[in-house]
Amino acid sequence: MPMPHGLFSLSLYVRFNDQYSKFHREISLSQRGKIPAALWFLVEFFLAISWRWRFAAIETNKAVNRFAATVEAKEGVPVFQQHRIVLDLSKRFCIHPLSIYRYRLYRDPQNALKFIFPREVKPLHRLRNGDAKRPDRLAIQDKLEFALRSEEARLPVVKVVQHLTRNESVRCDDIHFGGLDGVFIKSRSGFRGIGAFSVRKDGDRRLGYMLGDGRMLSCDSEIDAAISKILLSDDAIVQPLLANHGLFAKVTPPNQSTILRVVTVYNEARPFVYSAYLRIPIKPASGVQGDAVGNSIEVLAGVELQSGCITRNVDSSISLNPELARIEEGVIAGLGESPTIPFWNEIVKNSLAAQHEYSGLWAIGWDWFITDERAYLLEGNVHWGTNKPQEISGGLFEKLSNFSNPRHAD
Repeated sequence: MPMPHGLFSLSLYVRFNDQYSKFHREISLSQRGKIPAALWFLVEFFLAISWRWRFAAIETNKAVNRFAATVEAKEGVPVFQQHRIVLDLSKRFCIHPLSIYRYRLYRDPQNALKFIFPREVKPLHRLRNGDAKRPDRLAIQDKLEFALRSEEARLPVVKVVQHLTRNESVRCDDIHFGGLDGVFIKSRSGFRGIGAFSVRKDGDRRLGYMLGDGRMLSCDSEIDAAISKILLSDDAIVQPLLANHGLFAKVTPPNQSTILRVVTVYNEARPFVYSAYLRIPIKPASGVQGDAVGNSIEVLAGVELQSGCITRNVDSSISLNPELARIEEGVIAGLGESPTIPFWNEIVKNSLAAQHEYSGLWAIGWDWFITDERAYLLEGNVHWGTNKPQEISGGLFEKLSNFSNPRHAD
């Protein structure tokens, strides 16, 4: 369905003194490139009209049919009121109804412009982070460079114990365990853990586990093949294989990792922690649909920033089917009563220090792995998603007093 490339409303272009209109307007205009302004505006205007008169009502009806009964039962907002508000917002600003439900805007429609929406995320990061070849951006996307530079900055990063060169002939006998019980091998410039795997010692044997599809590597030849596959297209790095903190080991399947995502953002000249949430991998029960890779799903639990308390996933009532909701409830209950993130204050301090170290980037999603001994920084993500952080912490733009004048500190 054709939609404008960002939020589009004539009011965004006439309300020059409204900071939220300005934020969305800047993101929208940043996508114009070399297209003449008049032509670009006409195209966006045509797409907006098309959405409002051809698709908004259809998509609103789909969303209301899917979510409204559950919302009315849980939150007391009548179905007719949801339909009216969702359709109005969808038409007025060209917002997809799914986003309206995701951010609970049927309750507070006046807050719509405080959020950033899916079509705006990529241009937001591009606008704020500047040139893709800037040193901080290149360093954070290079897993080896990131580990070395972060270690020099005294950040608690997972160390690299071995660097494997692209097209090098490497077998599992060549991997340096160095007294470790296991190692984790991943592409130097990998994305979403594609191709990454762990290798553990099991007596005289070595057993591997693919991160993506959950496939076991039960012999040396299969491990050798996994190494070769990475080295066909990239360098690889070898890091110690860490064990989940006892709090998370209770609910995390063997060979998988619970990850804490902490998002830090620069506002004016100071970084702050904007949002944090846990990604707890689970295997769904028989008949429950997982994701496309490995038939696995994740329970996403929010984290209260002041205390580090783990909270129930805020969007459960609309995005999870009843079976998945029961699974999630079991996972959260398995963490115990009033669970908190171990080493939370240390994680906050080091996340802010890491943002300062990579100050050429306006916002970074930091992935942390927590063991019984301490919290380790795994990596930083330049293109972090905004759905979950905004569900937990509210509209991103509400937290910013300044959006213009991006930091270019490199």
